[in-house]
Amino acid sequence: MGYPVVRGYCLLPGFTLANPCGIGVTSCAVAPIVSRIPEIQTREMESMIKVNSGQIAVMGGLIQDSNTDNEDTIPGLFQLPSVGAIFGNRNRENRKTELVIFIRPMVVRDPSIDGDFRAFRDLSPDANFMSRPNPGKPLEGNPLR
Repeated sequence: MGYPVVRGYCLLPGFTLANPCGIGVTSCAVAPIVSRIPEIQTREMESMIKVNSGQIAVMGGLIQDSNTDNEDTIPGLFQLPSVGAIFGNRNRENRKTELVIFIRPMVVRDPSIDGDFRAFRDLSPDANFMSRPNPGKPLEGNPLR
C-alpha cells in the first residue's frame, strides 16, 4: 500500500497521528497513536517552519474568547422597581486565553548511548537498555517515515 509522501510529509487529506490514513478511511494498515491521557480540550494548528538544530521556534496565535453571564435572583422580588436589585446577583466574566507553543528541535547525529544520548546514560534502567530493538520502530509503508 503506497502513501503519497513528499519530503517526509504525508499528502493525504485529514492526516494526523490519530488518523494516519486520513479522516474517513475505514481500512488502514498503520495503527493510530492512542493516548491514555484523558482529553479535556483540543486545539489544533498547522504550520511549516524552518529551524536550525537547537534554535527555539515560537508558534502561537491560538486565541480563545469566552464570555459568561450568570444571574441569581429571588423569583418575583427581583422584578420590584427600585429595590429589586438587592434580591439578586449578576456575574459577568470575559476571558481571553492564548496558546503559545515553544519548540526546540535537536538533530541527533549519533543515536547511541555513547553518542548524543551520553548525558542520559545514568537514567537508563540497565546497561543493555539501548542495545535492545526499538518496539516503536515504524512499520513498512508507514507515512511517518
